[in-house]
Amino acid sequence: MNRLIDWCLSRDYNNDRKVLKSTIQLTAFMLASFLISSNNSLRDRTTKALVNLLIGRIDIVIATLEKYKQMMTRMLLSVYMLWPLVVLYQKNKQKK
Repeated sequence: MNRLIDWCLSRDYNNDRKVLKSTIQLTAFMLASFLISSNNSLRDRTTKALVNLLIGRIDIVIATLEKYKQMMTRMLLSVYMLWPLVVLYQKNKQKK
């Protein structure tokens, strides 16, 4: 994690055409997953790294948000579908 964040903080991506767009997209998606951490320092550094990586790349920002939207929809659907099983498990556990 730290190596990826350091890499993002150490470069000027607006002037660096050697980095592929797909690399920036995948890095942005990976960094965005760090934002759910309970570690404040990690979240702060990740936010700075994302800003440095995505400045001037609104297309990648939108793509990353769309990807997370799809992932969150699937995750919420899974929780919704599993909820009855969790409730049933808790009820059975309390009976024992």
